[in-house]
Amino acid sequence: MTSTEKYWKEFDKFLPELMREDSVEISLTIEAEDNPRFRISIDGEILEDRVLEDGETTLTVVHHYVNQDQKTSIDFSMHGKINGDTVIDADGQIIRDKYIKIKELFINKFSLVADPDFFYGDNLDYLGEDGAPKSIVLGFWANDTLRISYDRPFSLWYNQRSSRNKKQIHTDSAKHDGPLVDELWHSVIKNVNKLEDH
Repeated sequence: MTSTEKYWKEFDKFLPELMREDSVEISLTIEAEDNPRFRISIDGEILEDRVLEDGETTLTVVHHYVNQDQKTSIDFSMHGKINGDTVIDADGQIIRDKYIKIKELFINKFSLVADPDFFYGDNLDYLGEDGAPKSIVLGFWANDTLRISYDRPFSLWYNQRSSRNKKQIHTDSAKHDGPLVDELWHSVIKNVNKLEDH
């Protein structure tokens, strides 16, 4: 049995290896008010910690994984907000506040904001300053953290949880005869074996 045939028979082990990632790319567009402090960290390592200027900012961070552990955690946090940062008038209306709104969030080119079922589903954690879970919102109005914990590769983890790129196919139209499928896969195995020989 060739190594390619072995991979095919153990596809669940082969797929993560095929899609292995050595790094993660984060692209984030945020809107800030009253110069909040914003932090991005991966597995506890702070990659970005800055005071944001008011208005819209786009940040791009590329992080090369250091450890071999497949579990990864990305934290986005606003911190340093104090009680006086929210100003309320006599009628109880907020007239000034320190906040960060998330406009776009791409991880390895997947837009999480454009996938509301994924973003607001059970895939992410939104934590208060005390670490207690809160409802997910698209930004920060307190010293909170949005956490994305995943098993690498991110693309495989995301696609297993997202319904955005999946189509419903009528089962009858999805049926294929065994010999045709076998022939196609033998062709694929043959071609991958050629690649291994080079």
